[in-house]
Amino acid sequence: MTLILVTESHGNVESGFYGGHTKYTRLGDYTFATKHFCELVQYLAVNPETLEAKLLGYGADKYWENGNEYMAELIQAEISSDKDAIKKFENQQGEISLKDDLDLNNEGKMISVKVSEDKNHVILGKYKINSLHFGRFAYYVAHGGFMGWFHNVIPSYAKEAMNAIKESESDLFKHIKAEMEDDI
Repeated sequence: MTLILVTESHGNVESGFYGGHTKYTRLGDYTFATKHFCELVQYLAVNPETLEAKLLGYGADKYWENGNEYMAELIQAEISSDKDAIKKFENQQGEISLKDDLDLNNEGKMISVKVSEDKNHVILGKYKINSLHFGRFAYYVAHGGFMGWFHNVIPSYAKEAMNAIKESESDLFKHIKAEMEDDI
């Protein structure tokens, strides 16, 4: 499901995942490998002094490529109760094959990520996002979207990002940490 992300620079932008297609995360006009975005979140959370980073990004079309094929395979595995195919989806969700990873490095471009000194907002490429909405987006991605990860099998990188947010000393994540505590 799509997450409408509130930005300071562009208003509401479509972001997040589309259904169970979690290999890529989108933020408006950008597409990121979900794993790479979670690694960025973890890095920012455990390094509160960090104000700049980079994230390999792609155009919006990258998000939609092969999405229909992926969803058809996922639905077929569920309908047929093919345990091997279901296990494959559980173990590979959000993962990118080595071939795709090599292609991605050639196709992508580095997107600048800047955290304000007061930790009140993040500028991710052309989007300026306040810390609360960035935190909500980071939580949404690490959580596997609104529905959570397929069969609740959470990739290690998502667990690490979620734990890093929970334990972060950075003011960048203080608002989302408060919301997470309220949910418990």
